[in-house]
Amino acid sequence: MRIIHVTDRRFPPQPDQGGAPQSLASLVRAQRKEGHDVRIATTADSTTDDVYRLNDGQACAEGLLSIVEANRAEIVHFHALVLELQPVLSSAGIPSVAHVRGTHLGRAVDAVNAIYVSQRHAALHGGSVYVHNGIDVDSVPFVADPTDSLAFLGKVRRSKKGADTAVAVARRTGRRLRLMGGRKLSIPQSWLP
Repeated sequence: MRIIHVTDRRFPPQPDQGGAPQSLASLVRAQRKEGHDVRIATTADSTTDDVYRLNDGQACAEGLLSIVEANRAEIVHFHALVLELQPVLSSAGIPSVAHVRGTHLGRAVDAVNAIYVSQRHAALHGGSVYVHNGIDVDSVPFVADPTDSLAFLGKVRRSKKGADTAVAVARRTGRRLRLMGGRKLSIPQSWLP
């Protein structure tokens, strides 16, 4: 299958970028491993030559259409720029899906073929289609003799990610906790001993 992913983030992401950029990079690697022809189009800078650079504004839609046609893409997977670009592709008869992340105040997302990250996330926005973010298990080393500490990986500043629950579990069990996530670490005072 010939797939084009559209993002507004740098690709490939830097090692210190988490969440959505790493999830997209992992998805691209997995799709290529399965033999798909996968391309990236972004409005951000890129460090590789095989990533298409989209301009801002009206030229962005025209640029994406030209990339889709040149690569004979069978589907476009939006990770950003959905509202601006998806209608242009729809009117041209080009199939697409929209990967929805984050909250949208409990209202439906104005996107065709919206894909949410969990069943709960979909239900919150009146959707039903979801695909959990994948993880490249080969990128996580196996440790035969693990320590007794706990780990939390996620946005520490976002209450719905569960860092507060991880802190509570660590306190209750008396185990060491390693909080990891985000470049702007901000721990609420109530979590401190």
